Amino acid sequence: MPQEESVLRLGRDEALEAARLWQECGDAREFACRVLGGVMNALMDSEAQQMCGAGRNERSDGRENSRNGYRPRSLKTAVGDVELEIPKLRHGTYYPEGMLARWSRVDTS
Repeated sequence: MPQEESVLRLGRDEALEAARLWQECGDAREFACRVLGGVMNALMDSEAQQMCGAGRNERSDGRENSRNGYRPRSLKTAVGDVELEIPKLRHGTYYPEGMLARWSRVDTS
């Protein structure tokens, strides 16, 4: 039986970090919550970076906005609460509408 192909491939450094995190957590639920939170935070950072026109602490002629910290948010999932950091912008607002519905569970039926 062929092994199912992974959607997300980890490089050597990421795999080592995941192994370290697994040992630190020692529990599959906590590990799943922390990995999911890390992936979602990275996606939100990427979206905020695109909206600003430059990365964090990066100078660019195309910069249209700048970052203003993070707003904490806890997302309830079937495996547990996932702690998220939603990027804040100096001008305008950012909320990951496509990723999170406001104040709801991610696994509603």
